[in-house]
Amino acid sequence: VLMSSFASWEDVGRWYGGLQEERVKPTPEVTAKAAELTKNAATDEAKLRALYGYVSTQFHYIGIAFGIGRYQPHSAAEVLANQYGDCKDKHTLLASLLAAVGIPAYPAAISSTREVDGDVPSPGQFDHVITVVPRAGGLVWLDTTTEVGPYQYLVAPLRDKHALAIWKDKPAALVNTPADLPYGTTQTFKMDAKLSDAGTLEGNAELSSRGDMEYLLRSAFRVVPLTQWKELGQRISLNSGFGGEVSEVTASSPERTDEPFHLSYKYTRKEFGDWANRRILAPEPLIALLAPGDEELLPLGPSWLGPPAEFQFHSRVELPGGYRPELPAAIHVKRDFAQYDATYEFKEGALIGERHLKTLLEEVPANEREEYKQFVKTVQDDYGMFIPLLPGSGSSATAGSENTNQTMVNTLRSLPESSNPEATRLEGEARD
Repeated sequence: VLMSSFASWEDVGRWYGGLQEERVKPTPEVTAKAAELTKNAATDEAKLRALYGYVSTQFHYIGIAFGIGRYQPHSAAEVLANQYGDCKDKHTLLASLLAAVGIPAYPAAISSTREVDGDVPSPGQFDHVITVVPRAGGLVWLDTTTEVGPYQYLVAPLRDKHALAIWKDKPAALVNTPADLPYGTTQTFKMDAKLSDAGTLEGNAELSSRGDMEYLLRSAFRVVPLTQWKELGQRISLNSGFGGEVSEVTASSPERTDEPFHLSYKYTRKEFGDWANRRILAPEPLIALLAPGDEELLPLGPSWLGPPAEFQFHSRVELPGGYRPELPAAIHVKRDFAQYDATYEFKEGALIGERHLKTLLEEVPANEREEYKQFVKTVQDDYGMFIPLLPGSGSSATAGSENTNQTMVNTLRSLPESSNPEATRLEGEARD
């Protein structure tokens, strides 16, 4: 049940505008700070980025929701002096700094938990304030409370929602926030490693990320002390599907949001893969895709993939002398919702793996549910696939038998699963 004493959204905007009007006006201190921060900015875009970066990264977000303080911000000068504030305070400081350099910016009230009911004009429907800046190419949306969110980054709960833009020269109105990020979601991973005769894998891992995962990584490395980065790196590695030990963790500055976040560490894993049976894995991260289950009782609908993303993984494992891998068959699967490619080669004594996933739609249509489930299974099976290591130098004398073996392996892999336990047992013996 929603109730309100406001007759229209214009009334709500007029009321809120009155609460913040005087507090957003630039004082001499604010004007001087704006001039200092933008002295090397040649364009309005550069000024916007500089001032957003300053308020976002240098002022800690602290939420306050008591009485009128839930709606009325502190003055920009107070926030500048305090170096912290809630969402209203951080918007007020940013808008004041922008006003000092001649760029108008306005508050936009939004709900982080649900969509606004447009029939009931009430400030009680909102729990957050962000900034909207009209530009020649459209509206620029900024949320300084993320602290380490890149320019124009909105967290997922704020995307594709109605926000009440409280303009100064026209009535307040509900405006839709962007549905997508202003840049592509990407993740790249590289592992360069060496496998010892005892089955211990030692290597260097490098991860680069842009998008929602980037924001989570930035936030984590911002709040965790440097002395605990090893433990944080260990947790990240485990969540990526690696069970070994992490050391020598380094990361780019969380506040440098104009470039992808970069993380690197040294990785060690004893008895890598299934070393007892001389089988290993391509040391690359797990790709987590939401997979619908057969047991679901809810009505069948679209499967959510999220913003279009691209993952590029590369691994190189130098094998111990006297071993060569039984290379898996290449995988090339393309659907209208995503494509996945995986290739493997043995070159100069090293097993080289490449995996590439690109999602093309935000959700998989309901009528392609079975295709999607099979697609997810293909990706998951490839991640967990053991690669047998065979004795031999891999010389031309063994090329013929290698090709024959590979043909048999590929044939076995293409066979449907059997419900006959004896057939399954015999197939396992044939694989061995």
